[in-house]
Amino acid sequence: MRRYDEACTYLSKARERSLNCQPIVPLAQRSLGILAEARREYDIFLCEYRDKIAFGREPQPGEPLTWAVQVEPFRRIEDSQHMPDILRDAGIAEIDVWCALQSRSQLRVRSSESLRPEGNTFLRENDVWSISYHGTGARLVG
Repeated sequence: MRRYDEACTYLSKARERSLNCQPIVPLAQRSLGILAEARREYDIFLCEYRDKIAFGREPQPGEPLTWAVQVEPFRRIEDSQHMPDILRDAGIAEIDVWCALQSRSQLRVRSSESLRPEGNTFLRENDVWSISYHGTGARLVG
């Protein structure tokens, strides 16, 4: 909905618990014109990504933001493109937006509504696990 001031308020509380919220914070700050703070927050996201997702490995350029595009909660592909576009255009992050969106499609990442198959499941499709239990679903890259 691009209500960036409201997003900053809520995301500042959620980012400590959820890594996939962290790259949205600099997006909101950049959109509000707070570029220095946006760069600082993106650097925090990079450190967290290195520690929690890459397990100490130095990520490839664009890898953390590509990961964010793959796991972020946006339902529409247009909204998924908005975050990396803003951060790339601000010079905060280098990313091939098209490649990131394609990787999301290849992983068959879908909105949460489509991840609620009937019954309980635990399925593996190549490197992606699909899990659902009592109407709640998730997809994990393994």
